[in-house]
Amino acid sequence: MICPDTWKFEAPNTSISYKINDLTDDVHSNLNKKISSHYFNKLISVVIPDTNTVPDNIKNIFTDTDHYILHNVRLNELIQRAFVEGFVNRGSLYGITVNARIDVDDCVALTPCGHLYLSLNKEIFQSLGLDGNVSFHSRKSQDRYTIKLNLNHPDLRSGTKYYDRVKNALSHELLSDKSLRICWTPPDSSICKSSVAKYFADRQYDVQLVETKMKVHQEYSLNMPLLGDNTLTTNEEKLFATPHELVEYVGMLSLSCNLDQEEYLNSFNCDGRSMSVGGAKVVRWNGMFDCDSIVQLLDELKKYVSQQANIPWVALYCHGFPHAALSIGMREHSFGSNGDNSYVILVTPGMKCLWYEFLSSNKAVK
Repeated sequence: MICPDTWKFEAPNTSISYKINDLTDDVHSNLNKKISSHYFNKLISVVIPDTNTVPDNIKNIFTDTDHYILHNVRLNELIQRAFVEGFVNRGSLYGITVNARIDVDDCVALTPCGHLYLSLNKEIFQSLGLDGNVSFHSRKSQDRYTIKLNLNHPDLRSGTKYYDRVKNALSHELLSDKSLRICWTPPDSSICKSSVAKYFADRQYDVQLVETKMKVHQEYSLNMPLLGDNTLTTNEEKLFATPHELVEYVGMLSLSCNLDQEEYLNSFNCDGRSMSVGGAKVVRWNGMFDCDSIVQLLDELKKYVSQQANIPWVALYCHGFPHAALSIGMREHSFGSNGDNSYVILVTPGMKCLWYEFLSSNKAVK
């Protein structure tokens, strides 16, 4: 096909859900639970309208969030009691495989709730001899399987038959070349985050430090769409931007797109109510981020916007790793036409809140 009719291609189906609520204590608590159920966070963006400086309590929130890559780690190291007691059961530990494609490769995930999760091809799964399930996304072909190990299971202790069986399985040569991206938050500030790196370095592993990157840019002369609420009538809703339009606008700001409506190839037009502001600061962090830090960031944004009556909203966008084995709420993740697992939170000075969640369709490309 030399000249395909690209305009006839269907856009990938994406699972989208959203809610608009008053930001009461209960709603805020539910938001924190949602954030805490999305473990593997790659990129964070914040949009703060009508300001020339980013408050220090927001700008510096990810100052100490560097993470590490463990090269060619043996997975049986992850069930050692010293590791489980020292890092899994103390603080919050996150880990995912590096440069592994969730649709075709063997992938591993370590969750802060103490589970080791494996997404495996059929051949390697059958050779391990461990209990597992057919992947939800391979129900017809049955060519992919998942295994979930509770690292605190009473039988998963040195000296038991179950421990020996799991240890032998995780020592399989086809799993010996996995590199893991890990992030550990200690239980208190007196313990250094680099302790997990030292633990593996002492065991003769190659440990690589990956620093968190931050980028700040300024947008000028903006006309920002406003957020409605659930109490509006049908006619009133037409006066406000839809949640989809708001999220699209936040994305365009984050990417520094040209928002001039006369721009032919790259334009945005929202007919709803809007507010003119002098500009906006957009802050982006790239790395690997624990859930507690994002919850703290939302708290700071909530405090900030409550003191700013003349701005339309502040926005928080969180993008997950596209090939993470798990997405929001420990749901099995896959990469069909895309690997989206992200969410957006908008908060207004009047304490209205939009939660916007989007996940990949998980449908195989035809």
